This record gives sequence, C-alpha cells and structure tokens, in this order.
Amino acid sequence: MRLEDLSVPDRRDYDNLPTLLRELLDAELAVGNEIAQVQHGYPAAPVGASFLLTGPVSTRPRQTTGELRFIQRNSSLYSGEFTVAPRHFFILEPPLPPPDYPDMDTLRAGPPPPPPPIPTTSGPRTKFNASMVIDYEKWHDGIGYDLTQIPLMTPEERQDLESELISKLRNNGDWRDVEALLELDTPTALAAAEKARQHHSPEVRNFVEQNIPVTPAEREPQAIAAIERAAVRSGIGHAVDLAINCNTRDVRRAVLDQARTASDSTTRVHMAALLYYLCAKSKEAFDWDHRPYFLRFNDDHTADFRAAWIELRDVLKDFENSRR
Repeated sequence: MRLEDLSVPDRRDYDNLPTLLRELLDAELAVGNEIAQVQHGYPAAPVGASFLLTGPVSTRPRQTTGELRFIQRNSSLYSGEFTVAPRHFFILEPPLPPPDYPDMDTLRAGPPPPPPPIPTTSGPRTKFNASMVIDYEKWHDGIGYDLTQIPLMTPEERQDLESELISKLRNNGDWRDVEALLELDTPTALAAAEKARQHHSPEVRNFVEQNIPVTPAEREPQAIAAIERAAVRSGIGHAVDLAINCNTRDVRRAVLDQARTASDSTTRVHMAALLYYLCAKSKEAFDWDHRPYFLRFNDDHTADFRAAWIELRDVLKDFENSRR
C-alpha cells in the first residue's frame, strides 16, 4: 500500500506518527518500499500503531541513531523495529525467510565437537559474576543470581558489586539486580532498590512492590505522585498499576486532572481510559471498545476535547455520588 491507499483510520495513525518515524516511512515509500499492513497490537501500545513494510529499510542504517532506536528481531511477525520513546509507534520490517533445511549428509556425520570446557574459577565475586550470565533456562525458570556468594565477598568486592548493580539497573537491568541489592542491605543499595519503583520495566516494578511493601498511608501519596509524573517520565504503566491498587477519591481526582492537563496526548488518552476503569465503566485499564472516546483526548485545543473531558468529569461525579 501507498499513503493514498490507507483507510481513514490508518491515515490518522500515519498523521500521529512521531516526526522521526514519519520521515523514515516517507523515505522508504519514496524509494519503492510499501506498507504491508497497519497494525494495532503488539509491539505497539493500544494508543499507537505499527506500520509493517513489505521490504527491509534501505534508506538509513539499521542501527540506533539518536532518539530513533533500532532493534533486530527474528520472529514470525517481523524482523526489525524502528521506534522512539515512549514506544507507542513502530516501523516494522517483514519477517526473514525461513532458514534452509539442514544438509542430511552433515547431520549423518554427527554433531560438531563440543567447545572446550570453561575453566573453573574460584572466589565468591567470580562465581557471582558467572551467575549473572542469564541463559534461556535461567530466564524461563526465573532463576536469580547466586546470592549465597555475597556474604562471602570482601567489603571491597561488595562495594564494587553494589556500584555495578546500581549502574546496571539504571541502564536496563531486571528484577535480579533489585534482589541482589536487597541482599547487600546497605543504605545505598536499599535506596537504589526503592528507586526501582519508577523503573521502566513492569517486571522490575512488580518485584519491588512485592518485596518492599509500603504502608497504606504511603500508598496513596505514592500513587498520586506517579500519576502526576507520568507525562514527564513516561511512567504511564507504573502509574496505572498504582492507581488500580489504590482506587481512592484523591487518586481518581488526580487521574481526572491529568486527563485534562498532561502535556502529552498519550498520557491524556491513558488517563481517560484509566479513570473509566476506576469508575467501573470499562472492563480493563484500556478498554478497546471505548478507544474512539479515549482518542478524543489527543488534541487539547479543540471543543471536542473539552466536551470529552466534561463527560469524563461527570462520569467521576456520578460514580462518587453512587458510593455515598
């Protein structure tokens, strides 16, 4: 498909593409690449869309440059993705062709010789480093690092490990890094683990929630703060999780306010969807059945946006009146 072949909803998704992705798509179409499909599902968020091309990208290097991120994939759905934060829109390359069938003569000759064994090493830090290599089995079975080695380390090794874990968690990391920081049990390590409540990974945030509980008195301010920061830090998913687990009057009011005042349209759309759910008007935090209504929060300079927000305010008012 070319741009002129897009349906009205798909053309709207094209118009909503971030500038870098739209420029990339335009460049590909200009050299003969085409749009195979406009998708509204994985890997895009419900508020976004993915443009699957018929051929690989050829107008720019297939690598991350500045804000435009590239990730090489090898799935049956697509082979590479270009995106920008907060990862709501994607330009996708088509899946790679299946590999050739193996040569039967090679198979009959037997497997290749095994690689030389990894020399055994001693020392708790060395053993811990080895446990940080996550293979498929460790990932699949949820196996963490070898925490038994931490008490055996020297103070210098523990301090060095603490710095490494904090840096790793800041750049990417996963729940295993938080678990190891909790095992180190120093003020700096515990502060870093607490800070991971704001991590971009839902898996990390959930681990922190389960292992570093907060009191009921702390939960509501925490939820409200996350809601108010969502537009700045793109922590929408974390804010949604906290609001669902702390559905109070003040939390709902904070969500309503963000649906009106958030600086980016993505946050306003998600906050409108969240409030609908908190008021028992939808079956999930982003109910696809109500997506056309939520998308009215995209442009805060229109009369339609103001009308949608007044309608949302009335939904909240009716919900709170029904609870009295």
